[in-house]
Amino acid sequence: MTARKTSPWRPRFFEEHRVFASVADAAARLAGEHAFPSPEMIDEALSASAGVRFVRKRQEDKTPYDTRIVLDGVVPTRAGSWHDLLNACVWATFPKTKLAIHRRQHALVVPGAPRRTPEQDAIAMVDEGGILLLQGAEALVVGHAIFESFVEGWPTPRAAGIELGDVAAEGVDAAAASFLSDRGRLRSTSELLRIELDRQALSRAEHERCQSP
Repeated sequence: MTARKTSPWRPRFFEEHRVFASVADAAARLAGEHAFPSPEMIDEALSASAGVRFVRKRQEDKTPYDTRIVLDGVVPTRAGSWHDLLNACVWATFPKTKLAIHRRQHALVVPGAPRRTPEQDAIAMVDEGGILLLQGAEALVVGHAIFESFVEGWPTPRAAGIELGDVAAEGVDAAAASFLSDRGRLRSTSELLRIELDRQALSRAEHERCQSP
Protein backbone atom coordinates (compact mmCIF):
# COMPACT_ATOMS: atom_id res chain seq x y z
CA MET A 1 0.00 0.00 0.00
CA THR A 2 1.18 3.54 -0.75
CA ALA A 3 1.56 5.72 2.33
CA ARG A 4 -0.66 8.78 2.42
CA LYS A 5 1.14 12.09 2.08
CA THR A 6 0.40 14.34 5.02
CA SER A 7 -0.44 18.00 4.55
CA PRO A 8 1.90 20.81 5.67
CA TRP A 9 1.68 22.48 9.05
CA ARG A 10 -1.16 24.97 9.49
CA PRO A 11 -0.74 26.73 12.85
CA ARG A 12 -4.38 27.72 13.22
CA PHE A 13 -5.97 24.55 11.86
CA PHE A 14 -8.26 24.42 14.89
CA GLU A 15 -10.14 27.47 13.58
CA GLU A 16 -11.05 25.79 10.29
CA HIS A 17 -14.05 23.79 11.56
CA ARG A 18 -16.16 23.51 14.68
CA VAL A 19 -15.18 19.83 14.98
CA PHE A 20 -11.97 21.06 16.66
CA ALA A 21 -13.84 22.93 19.40
CA SER A 22 -13.14 20.29 22.03
CA VAL A 23 -9.34 20.53 21.60
CA ALA A 24 -9.00 24.15 20.46
CA ASP A 25 -7.46 25.39 23.70
CA ALA A 26 -4.73 22.74 23.58
CA ALA A 27 -4.11 23.23 19.86
CA ALA A 28 -3.78 27.00 20.35
CA ARG A 29 -0.68 26.42 22.49
CA LEU A 30 1.11 25.27 19.34
CA ALA A 31 -0.17 28.06 17.10
CA GLY A 32 3.00 30.11 17.48
CA GLU A 33 5.13 27.49 15.75
CA HIS A 34 6.03 28.34 12.15
CA ALA A 35 7.02 24.78 11.25
CA PHE A 36 5.51 21.47 12.27
CA PRO A 37 6.11 21.16 16.04
CA SER A 38 8.65 18.54 17.00
CA PRO A 39 7.81 15.93 19.65
CA GLU A 40 9.93 17.98 22.04
CA MET A 41 7.86 21.11 21.34
CA ILE A 42 4.63 19.17 21.75
CA ASP A 43 5.87 17.84 25.05
CA GLU A 44 6.83 21.28 26.33
CA ALA A 45 3.46 22.77 25.38
CA LEU A 46 1.09 19.97 26.40
CA SER A 47 2.65 17.50 28.84
CA ALA A 48 1.68 19.40 32.00
CA SER A 49 -2.01 19.27 31.08
CA ALA A 50 -1.82 15.75 29.68
CA GLY A 51 -0.16 14.16 32.69
CA VAL A 52 2.16 12.18 30.39
CA ARG A 53 5.33 12.94 28.42
CA PHE A 54 5.41 13.05 24.64
CA VAL A 55 8.68 11.46 23.57
CA ARG A 56 10.08 11.06 20.07
CA LYS A 57 9.29 7.57 18.81
CA ARG A 58 12.39 5.44 18.22
CA GLN A 59 12.43 2.55 15.78
CA GLU A 60 14.46 0.46 18.22
CA ASP A 61 11.86 0.76 20.98
CA LYS A 62 9.86 -2.48 20.84
CA THR A 63 7.90 -1.91 24.06
CA PRO A 64 4.14 -2.12 23.39
CA TYR A 65 2.52 1.30 23.00
CA ASP A 66 0.02 0.91 25.85
CA THR A 67 2.74 -0.44 28.15
CA ARG A 68 4.86 2.66 27.61
CA ILE A 69 1.91 4.86 28.53
CA VAL A 70 0.67 2.95 31.56
CA LEU A 71 3.99 1.93 33.14
CA ASP A 72 6.28 4.75 32.03
CA GLY A 73 3.91 7.69 31.54
CA VAL A 74 5.32 8.18 28.04
CA VAL A 75 3.45 8.54 24.73
CA PRO A 76 5.71 7.66 21.75
CA THR A 77 5.24 10.48 19.23
CA ARG A 78 6.33 10.60 15.60
CA ALA A 79 7.89 13.72 14.13
CA GLY A 80 5.76 15.48 11.51
CA SER A 81 2.69 13.37 12.24
CA TRP A 82 -0.70 15.07 12.36
CA HIS A 83 -2.12 11.87 13.85
CA ASP A 84 0.25 12.00 16.79
CA LEU A 85 0.02 15.76 17.28
CA LEU A 86 -3.78 15.58 17.41
CA ASN A 87 -3.53 12.65 19.81
CA ALA A 88 -1.43 14.88 22.08
CA CYS A 89 -4.11 17.60 21.90
CA VAL A 90 -6.71 15.08 23.05
CA TRP A 91 -4.44 13.98 25.90
CA ALA A 92 -4.06 17.60 27.03
CA THR A 93 -7.85 18.09 26.98
CA PHE A 94 -9.14 14.74 28.24
CA PRO A 95 -6.24 13.24 30.24
CA LYS A 96 -8.39 10.99 32.45
CA THR A 97 -10.29 9.63 29.46
CA LYS A 98 -7.12 8.84 27.53
CA LEU A 99 -5.46 7.18 30.51
CA ALA A 100 -8.57 5.04 31.08
CA ILE A 101 -8.46 3.92 27.44
CA HIS A 102 -4.83 2.85 27.58
CA ARG A 103 -5.04 1.25 31.01
CA ARG A 104 -7.87 -0.91 29.72
CA GLN A 105 -6.03 -1.80 26.55
CA HIS A 106 -2.92 -2.63 28.55
CA ALA A 107 -4.92 -4.94 30.83
CA LEU A 108 -6.38 -6.73 27.79
CA VAL A 109 -3.12 -7.48 26.03
CA VAL A 110 -2.32 -11.17 25.74
CA PRO A 111 1.25 -11.70 24.47
CA GLY A 112 1.28 -13.72 21.26
CA ALA A 113 -2.46 -13.45 20.65
CA PRO A 114 -3.14 -13.62 16.87
CA ARG A 115 -5.79 -10.89 16.87
CA ARG A 116 -7.55 -8.33 19.04
CA THR A 117 -10.58 -9.31 21.06
CA PRO A 118 -14.00 -7.68 20.44
CA GLU A 119 -13.44 -5.67 23.63
CA GLN A 120 -10.10 -4.39 22.38
CA ASP A 121 -11.73 -3.44 19.07
CA ALA A 122 -14.40 -1.42 20.90
CA ILE A 123 -11.89 0.49 23.02
CA ALA A 124 -9.67 1.14 20.00
CA MET A 125 -12.65 2.56 18.11
CA VAL A 126 -13.28 5.03 20.93
CA ASP A 127 -9.61 6.01 20.99
CA GLU A 128 -9.48 6.71 17.24
CA GLY A 129 -13.06 7.71 16.47
CA GLY A 130 -14.69 8.50 19.80
CA ILE A 131 -17.46 11.04 20.31
CA LEU A 132 -18.97 11.90 23.69
CA LEU A 133 -22.72 12.46 23.62
CA LEU A 134 -24.03 14.77 26.33
CA GLN A 135 -27.63 15.51 27.17
CA GLY A 136 -28.74 18.79 25.60
CA ALA A 137 -25.28 19.64 24.27
CA GLU A 138 -23.29 19.35 21.07
CA ALA A 139 -21.26 16.19 20.74
CA LEU A 140 -17.60 16.35 21.81
CA VAL A 141 -15.09 14.68 19.55
CA VAL A 142 -12.25 12.86 21.32
CA GLY A 143 -11.07 10.53 18.55
CA HIS A 144 -7.86 11.86 17.04
CA ALA A 145 -8.40 10.01 13.73
CA ILE A 146 -11.55 12.09 13.23
CA PHE A 147 -9.56 15.30 13.72
CA GLU A 148 -6.91 14.00 11.34
CA SER A 149 -9.52 13.34 8.63
CA PHE A 150 -10.65 16.97 8.82
CA VAL A 151 -7.08 18.30 8.71
CA GLU A 152 -6.15 16.13 5.75
CA GLY A 153 -9.46 16.26 3.89
CA TRP A 154 -9.80 12.49 4.03
CA PRO A 155 -13.10 10.60 4.39
CA THR A 156 -14.16 10.65 8.02
CA PRO A 157 -13.64 7.26 9.73
CA ARG A 158 -16.55 5.49 11.35
CA ALA A 159 -17.16 7.38 14.56
CA ALA A 160 -18.00 5.62 17.81
CA GLY A 161 -20.27 7.33 20.31
CA ILE A 162 -20.74 6.81 24.03
CA GLU A 163 -23.60 8.43 25.90
CA LEU A 164 -22.69 10.20 29.14
CA GLY A 165 -26.05 11.84 29.77
CA ASP A 166 -26.42 15.02 31.82
CA VAL A 167 -22.84 15.94 32.76
CA ALA A 168 -21.50 19.41 33.53
CA ALA A 169 -18.66 20.60 31.31
CA GLU A 170 -16.09 20.35 34.10
CA GLY A 171 -17.08 16.74 34.77
CA VAL A 172 -16.96 15.36 31.23
CA ASP A 173 -13.40 14.01 31.40
CA ALA A 174 -14.00 12.19 34.69
CA ALA A 175 -17.37 10.84 33.52
CA ALA A 176 -15.91 9.48 30.29
CA ALA A 177 -12.98 7.94 32.18
CA SER A 178 -15.38 6.24 34.60
CA PHE A 179 -17.47 4.89 31.70
CA LEU A 180 -14.42 3.51 29.92
CA SER A 181 -12.95 1.98 33.08
CA ASP A 182 -16.06 -0.12 33.66
CA ARG A 183 -15.18 -3.58 32.31
CA GLY A 184 -18.88 -4.40 32.22
CA ARG A 185 -19.29 -1.90 29.39
CA LEU A 186 -18.05 -1.89 25.81
CA ARG A 187 -17.33 -5.60 25.63
CA SER A 188 -17.76 -5.39 21.86
CA THR A 189 -18.35 -2.82 19.13
CA SER A 190 -22.06 -3.66 19.13
CA GLU A 191 -22.39 -1.55 22.30
CA LEU A 192 -21.11 1.57 20.57
CA LEU A 193 -23.17 4.13 18.71
CA ARG A 194 -22.21 4.71 15.09
CA ILE A 195 -22.11 8.45 14.42
CA GLU A 196 -22.79 9.81 10.96
CA LEU A 197 -20.95 13.11 11.17
CA ASP A 198 -22.50 16.16 9.60
CA ARG A 199 -19.50 18.24 8.56
CA GLN A 200 -21.63 21.38 8.59
CA ALA A 201 -23.17 20.97 12.05
CA LEU A 202 -22.07 18.29 14.49
CA SER A 203 -25.11 19.01 16.63
CA ARG A 204 -27.20 17.39 13.88
CA ALA A 205 -25.17 14.17 13.90
CA GLU A 206 -27.38 11.12 13.70
CA HIS A 207 -26.45 7.92 15.43
CA GLU A 208 -27.46 4.30 15.42
CA ARG A 209 -26.23 1.11 16.99
CA CYS A 210 -22.92 0.02 15.58
CA GLN A 211 -22.71 -3.52 14.25
CA SER A 212 -19.69 -5.70 14.78
CA PRO A 213 -17.72 -6.24 11.55
